[in-house]
Amino acid sequence: MAARNSWKHGLLAKSAVIMLGPAKENKAEFEELLSGLRDYFDPVGAAEELLVEEIAVSYWMERRAQLYENGEILKQARAAVKDEPWKELGYDGEVDDILDNISGDPENKPLFKQLLMSSQGLEYVLSLVAQVRHDADTGKVSAELLEQLSDICGGDWESAAREKSAFLAQLDSEKERLERLKKKIERIEAEDRAARLRSALLLDPRKLAVLQRYTSANERRRYRAVARLERLQRQRNGEAVPPPIDVQVTSDADDFAKRSQ
Repeated sequence: MAARNSWKHGLLAKSAVIMLGPAKENKAEFEELLSGLRDYFDPVGAAEELLVEEIAVSYWMERRAQLYENGEILKQARAAVKDEPWKELGYDGEVDDILDNISGDPENKPLFKQLLMSSQGLEYVLSLVAQVRHDADTGKVSAELLEQLSDICGGDWESAAREKSAFLAQLDSEKERLERLKKKIERIEAEDRAARLRSALLLDPRKLAVLQRYTSANERRRYRAVARLERLQRQRNGEAVPPPIDVQVTSDADDFAKRSQ
């Protein structure tokens, strides 16, 4: 029973789980991990108990590293497919801010032409065409809407509006052209999105290097703890245990530096 209650007093287990803040972790999950390891290793005494806790902490840190990797990949994937056509138009605001800035200013025409290069931009242009056609059917189209349409789609829509039947036919033709273009752009965007997502599934080399160093150090720590625990348990069971072999690996450069001293 004392071993099963050691979570309450465990030196390592107490600080293993982040209990506060936005990075708060699930204490029950760690307790379940620790309980499973205790059942497996069946520690006796404080030394063995501490080693089991160290192994549990190591596995918990490995889980944290996996969550970090997943989080970084998710951030990269979100950044890779983030739709920012409006920033490409020279604006950092929302769509409404951009549309409020549409005017007949000739300097804006190259920006508004780029509306035709994204599905989101084309969606707006189609809504503009629909609004103009509705107004033409029910009454008079405002000069501002006609000016916007000319800025984006080209042509002299204000002059075209003087002949209603021809104007409506021209609007219908423009709508069909824009819808065909939108379908084509959507296919291109889908292919580009898929390609960017695939490339985002591999961590940035710098972050990958940090993660690899972290996990390698954590694995070495866990393997040492398991080896020490098994050694203690064999000794407790009366087995003759030879002294541990401490092998240090050095590079040729290290050996040369030592001989040169």
